[in-house]
Amino acid sequence: RFNVPAVTTLMGIGAIDTTEPLSLHMLGMHGTAFANYAVDDCDFLIAVGARFDDRVAGDPENFASGARHIAHFDIDVSEINKVKNVDWHHVGLLPEALDFLNAYGERTGFDRDLSSWHQHVEQLKERHALNYDRDSDLIQPYAVIEEINKHTKGEAIISTGVGQHQMWAAQYFDYREPRLWLTSGSMGTMGFGLPAAIGAQEGNPKKLVIDVASVPKPPVDMVVIAWFTDWKRSMSPGRSSTGSRLMVAPAAPVISPLRRAVSPA
Repeated sequence: RFNVPAVTTLMGIGAIDTTEPLSLHMLGMHGTAFANYAVDDCDFLIAVGARFDDRVAGDPENFASGARHIAHFDIDVSEINKVKNVDWHHVGLLPEALDFLNAYGERTGFDRDLSSWHQHVEQLKERHALNYDRDSDLIQPYAVIEEINKHTKGEAIISTGVGQHQMWAAQYFDYREPRLWLTSGSMGTMGFGLPAAIGAQEGNPKKLVIDVASVPKPPVDMVVIAWFTDWKRSMSPGRSSTGSRLMVAPAAPVISPLRRAVSPA
C-alpha cells in the first residue's frame, strides 16, 4: 500500500508475494545477498513478528547497521529488545496492529517519494542475484527447482525436510500467497516434509503439492523431488551439491494404507 520493500525470514515465506518487484525474498545466512544488503542500507526497519534469531542477525550489534530507527511488532513481550534493541515496539495481535497502522497512514495522508530507494533496491537485486554454475555438465539442483518453478508459477504448496534441499526450495521457488511453504524451522525435524505434504494434499486436493526431500518414500499422489547425498553431509548447506544424484518421482497414484489411515472415515 505504501510501496515499502519487504524481506522475510525462513518461516515468514509466503507472507509477501515473491513475484512482486518490491519483494526481496528471504534474508539471513541462507537468504539472498540483496535482501541482506537492503536491510543494512535502509533508514527505517520494521520487524513484524520476527525474532532476530542467529540465522538472521548473527551479529546483532551490527545488524541493520545503517538503520536510523527500528520498530518491532510482536505478540510476545519477552522478544522485545531481547536480541536487538529497537526504538519503538508494539505488543499485540498483528492483523489488528497492521490494519490500524495502514488506516493511520491513509488518514494522515502519509506519502513519501521512495523512487530513489526503489532504484537502489532494484540495483541490488540485479547486482547480487542468486546464481550457480549454469555451464556445468552435472545436474544442478537450483536449475531443477527453477525449471519446476516456471511451471508452478508460485502457486504450488511446497514442503521440505531439513538440510540443503530446504534452503534450495526456500531460495529458488516462488510463493505468491501465505500457506504455500511448509517447513520445520529452528530446531528442525528431519523428515517433516512428507507428512506435511500428505496433510496439505488432503486439505487441498485440487492443489499441486511438492515435497522436496532427501530420502523420501512417497505413499500418495504427489510429486517428490529428492537429492541423495552422503547422509553425514546432508545437514551441511554450505557444501557443494554437484555430486548429488537427482530423482524426480511422482508418487504412486494408488491409495496407500498410510493415506487410508490418516484420511477421515
